[in-house]
Amino acid sequence: MRELLRIIVPIGVAVVLIGCTDSSTPPNTPTPVVTVESVAVSGPFSSAAPGDFGQFIATARLSNGTTQNVTMTASWQSTNSAVASVSPTGIVSVAFAGEADIRASYQNVVGVAHIVSTAPPPPTKFSLCGLTRDADTGGGVADVTVTVKDTTTTATSTRSGLYCLLNLASGQYPLRATKAGYDIGEIVVTIGAADVTGADIMIRKRP
Repeated sequence: MRELLRIIVPIGVAVVLIGCTDSSTPPNTPTPVVTVESVAVSGPFSSAAPGDFGQFIATARLSNGTTQNVTMTASWQSTNSAVASVSPTGIVSVAFAGEADIRASYQNVVGVAHIVSTAPPPPTKFSLCGLTRDADTGGGVADVTVTVKDTTTTATSTRSGLYCLLNLASGQYPLRATKAGYDIGEIVVTIGAADVTGADIMIRKRP
């Protein structure tokens, strides 16, 4: 009988302990999974010209209402790399005229920025022509070198004294006419939006 009591008592204690366990603790609530809802791509330009470049930014909007800069972790791509290429860190370089979409992908969500590149019109060039004339007789003087001062742009007059300087942009041009045995002749000519004719330069023969 004593042996039986020794066995029963510990069992009774164990039952009491189990019955006293606190069952009011709520179960663990799982943390909500934050997902990417959208990606926005922004940059310093949407209209560009060849030679432009700049840093583009990718911003993810998350399901918890916050935003996150994902520029360095997004995957970047250009739909027309001949017009505009993009580096792995979002730097866009424009090479030619045309259009391209710059895409940033983050966690399978893609954002897009559209770029239009327009090449500037080529500069308009003009000609500047006139006669090199003898200051005393008014006749044309051949083989006179006409130079745009401080440049290497030159022309040599023909037998009739005609000279022409080509491929000049709009602007003001100081001209110098030189020939052995003659004093130097100088004039200033302004080119507007058309070719110039009649820019005669008078030079005087030395005694």
